[in-house]
Amino acid sequence: MEIDLRVVSRNNSEVPSFPQIMQGFVVGYIGRRVSDKTTLIGSVVIVALSYLVLMVTSTLFQLCLILIPMIMGGALLNTLTSSVITKVVPDTATGTSLGLSMATHSLIRTVSPTLGGYIYQWLGYPGFGALGFTTGSLMAAVLMLRGGIPGIN
Repeated sequence: MEIDLRVVSRNNSEVPSFPQIMQGFVVGYIGRRVSDKTTLIGSVVIVALSYLVLMVTSTLFQLCLILIPMIMGGALLNTLTSSVITKVVPDTATGTSLGLSMATHSLIRTVSPTLGGYIYQWLGYPGFGALGFTTGSLMAAVLMLRGGIPGIN
C-alpha cells in the first residue's frame, strides 16, 4: 500500500507559517507596547539565548522546542530591521537601503548552506549553537553599550 505525500502548492499556500504569524500579530502587538530599542535588544538576546540552548540539545523534541523562541526572535529582528531602516534613512534613500538589506539577506541565504556544512564538519552540531550564541551576544553587547541605534526610540 502506497501513501501519496505530494503537497499541492494551491493548498500549501493557504497555510501561514510561524514567522508570518509572528510578523502579522505579535510584532504589531509588541511594537505598540515596547520601544523599538528595547524590542531590538530583546530580540537579539532571545536569539542568542536560543542558540545557547541549541548547543546542548540532543533530541528532536528539544530542537523543536528551542526553534519556537529562535523563530520568534528572528522574526522580530527581521521586521524591526526593516522598520528601523525606514525610520533612520532619509526618504530619498529608503528604497536603496531596503534593497541593499534584502540583497544582503539573499546573499546570506545563498552562502549559509556551504558555511553550515563546513561548521558542521569542523565543530559538529554544537558549533551552530556556539557560533550563534557568540555572534548574538556580541551584537547585544554592542547595542547595549551604544544605547541602541541612533535615531530610534
